[in-house]
Amino acid sequence: MPNKPEIKTITVNEETYNRLKKLKKHPRQSFNEVVGFLLDEHRRGSDQNE
Repeated sequence: MPNKPEIKTITVNEETYNRLKKLKKHPRQSFNEVVGFLLDEHRRGSDQNE
């Protein structure tokens, strides 16, 4: 039986929460997906600057 991924909690202020909420493509999309997308985009941008 595969292990469940470990869950971590982060705290963000209300403004950041609302900004993340606006980035959701679907109301049921997880914040984990939104943050993952932002990290991927950041990595792509960093790769282009090298």
